[in-house]
Amino acid sequence: KLPLYLAVAHTKEWDEIEFLAENEPVTLAIRDPDTKLFPFQLMALNRSYTTEQKMQFENIAKNEAGKNEWKAASAQERVTYLSKVLEKHETAILEGVWELLKLNPALVSIG
Repeated sequence: KLPLYLAVAHTKEWDEIEFLAENEPVTLAIRDPDTKLFPFQLMALNRSYTTEQKMQFENIAKNEAGKNEWKAASAQERVTYLSKVLEKHETAILEGVWELLKLNPALVSIG
């Protein structure tokens, strides 16, 4: 598999895949051999997060809340912190879909 496919499949955000997409633009028009989807389509898929990714989101939420604030937070407050982190992440994923399409808009009519 091409590096761009692997990055997109692991829910990399635009700032993490921008280099791959801009420096290897030909890969934007090549379908993934397993899913037969273009990179922008792969990025748009709803996906489940691995345990490792969930832990990463929780650590981000802890850092954003602050150590003492997180410890004192109720379960509902923690869910709110995590929801904000996930919303930022999903927005970054959507940005990635948009940026990939901007690099090769003709794929909309093909895909």
